[in-house]
Amino acid sequence: MTEKELIQLKKKIDNAEHEEQQLKGERKAILANLKEDFDCSTIEEAKETKKNLKKKYKKLVDRLETKLKGIEKEYLPDEES
Repeated sequence: MTEKELIQLKKKIDNAEHEEQQLKGERKAILANLKEDFDCSTIEEAKETKKNLKKKYKKLVDRLETKLKGIEKEYLPDEES
């Protein structure tokens, strides 16, 4: 390897190390946000929380749609829903 190639390789390594540190910082910030906002300590806990929140959201939407249909039938009986 030439000196020029070694210098280029060193720059690539330095850039990769810098990017790794940035990603670690971002990961730490994301985990801190998850802990603060959703009381999750890991990505796995966040995935499970997301899954549970989606289920709750779906149930709420279903209940709302059912209630709206009931209101439509009661107050708009002549219109088709």
